[in-house]
Parts: sequence; structure tokens; C-alpha cells
Amino acid sequence: MALVQDKSEQFRIRGARRYDPQYTHIYHERLATLRPRLTAVSEEKWGAAYRVCTTDDLVENETVCLIGTLYKEMERKPNILRQMRRDADIPPEPIPSRYTSDTDTLFLER
Repeated sequence: MALVQDKSEQFRIRGARRYDPQYTHIYHERLATLRPRLTAVSEEKWGAAYRVCTTDDLVENETVCLIGTLYKEMERKPNILRQMRRDADIPPEPIPSRYTSDTDTLFLER
């Protein structure tokens, strides 16, 4: 009788799995590609009137042109867990009349 050997250890996920940064590389690549064009458009439109910078380069009371990715954390945005509940015949949460709320938060990511 042959014994079964478990050789799956190399495929196991160690530690907690985080899904929040799963698209981060796409956003960073898009920003890196667009930044030179956005900088050129900014300089063409405003000349030297506004310095182009990132959030790390901000100086208090200076008007600047910020280039980054705008992210909106939305409490009511569609959620895969809600969809899974619906697919599993678990009573779904009520669908909101709108996805935005007063508690939404905007982040400018560099």
C-alpha cells in the first residue's frame, strides 16, 4: 500500500492575505506613464506660475499643481462579499439608493 505524501507546502499562503493593494501596480504604472504628459500640459497652461509636485514636496501656503492618483474610499461601493451572499441564498443587504455618502473619503496618492 503506497503512502500519500503531502507536497503542497510550497503553494500555501503564509500569513494574512491582503487584497487591498491588488491593483496598486496598475495605478502606479499608469501614473508613471501619464506624469510626463501631465507635467507638460501643466507647464503649457500655467508656465512657471505653479510648481508641479507630489504630496511629499508640498510647502505650506504655496499654490502648486499636484499630480497623483485620486482614490475615493466609499462606504457603499459594491462589494464582492455582498454578491457572494446573494449567490449563496443568504438574504442580501438592501441596495443603497446611491453609492456615495457623506462619510466617503478622498485620498491623493502619489
